[in-house]
Amino acid sequence: MKKYLAILLGFLLSASPAYAAIAYDSSASYVADTVSSITYSETNSGNFVNICVEEYVNPGAVDKITSVTYGGMTATAVKKIQVASYLFLQDYVVLNAPTGANNTIITASSSINEIAGMTASYSGVDTTTGYDNEVSGSQNNVTSLSVALTPGHANDWVLTCFSDNGNTFSSTIPSGGVARQTTNCALDNCWSYSDTNGTVAQSSIAYGQNRNGSASSGRYLYLINLSIFPGGGAPTATAVSPYFNSFWW
Repeated sequence: MKKYLAILLGFLLSASPAYAAIAYDSSASYVADTVSSITYSETNSGNFVNICVEEYVNPGAVDKITSVTYGGMTATAVKKIQVASYLFLQDYVVLNAPTGANNTIITASSSINEIAGMTASYSGVDTTTGYDNEVSGSQNNVTSLSVALTPGHANDWVLTCFSDNGNTFSSTIPSGGVARQTTNCALDNCWSYSDTNGTVAQSSIAYGQNRNGSASSGRYLYLINLSIFPGGGAPTATAVSPYFNSFWW
């Protein structure tokens, strides 16, 4: 009987993978006007990097970003949205990112009005795909914007890239999240980067941010929400072997 119980215990343990816990590591940002590229450093001790790129091209309605790299690795594009023809917000990820101090380099095909970059690193994230869902949204003449997202796994975190083309306003994140990077809107646009600072329920929840100021026609709020999941996936109930009954005394 002890032999059978030992076999059963080994089976159950082998069927239960170890799950990492996501943790925020560090972040950095940079913004410049009338440039064709920006470079800034962020020190990473995690394994996953998220990069948000805000681009202001006026006049013109063409995305001019040609390359986004981190520590020499090409970042993978996840989502791009275009607002009011001349505003772009893009989300990139780097899996198995190099540790230590690394440069984020964002390059455009020619000089544009503004390029802003926000880079954040995390540990414990899945190294195969890293993220499991993304949504985006934009709205004119409002003081807040939120977009519902359903994480693909239990124990996901949600990351938000947010921009506001009202250059006299700043943005705040609603209760529950943490703003990791923000601007004082000294240049053309306001933007911020935030995350939920912990795991979220695997159900449809609206995530967004608010403008500190009045609504204004022609002023847009726009964002991208991205859910990331821990290494090993998400815990699920372990199935009992159908041979269990044959071990029972």
